Amino acid sequence: MKKIKVGYSDVKIEYISKAEDNKWVRDHHGEFVPETSVIKLAKDQRPSEELNTLIHEILHAITYIYGLNNDAGPLKKTQVEEQVVAVMANGLQQIIRDNPKFLAYVNKQLGADKIANQTREKTVLGLKKVARKTQKKSTFSKNRKPRRSGRS
Repeated sequence: MKKIKVGYSDVKIEYISKAEDNKWVRDHHGEFVPETSVIKLAKDQRPSEELNTLIHEILHAITYIYGLNNDAGPLKKTQVEEQVVAVMANGLQQIIRDNPKFLAYVNKQLGADKIANQTREKTVLGLKKVARKTQKKSTFSKNRKPRRSGRS
């Protein structure tokens, strides 16, 4: 993945190798940088570890973008945010891993919504076309005789 849409923001995903930044990779699995809307992920992780890190950092992005960690937000303390994000990431990964039909279900539901929206749009467009066809066209001609008064 190269980017992900989170709220109003396109969050870029960068993979960092030990050769690029040995100290960062040694100290981090991942990081969300709000100033640049970038998620950094260490390259040399096992697939399940990388997935967990990505989910974790996406949750940090959601927390920041939706203002949950601002001064009035419920996650304004860094330790609380980190604990909530870690638990939620681990829980989501477990649900995805242990329920293989879950993602297929999510995709099916989203696809069903897309089809319903397309059907709705086609219906609205169809009704507009019918309305246009049934409207009488008014002609404004200079040669047109004025109507007689008193006619019903």
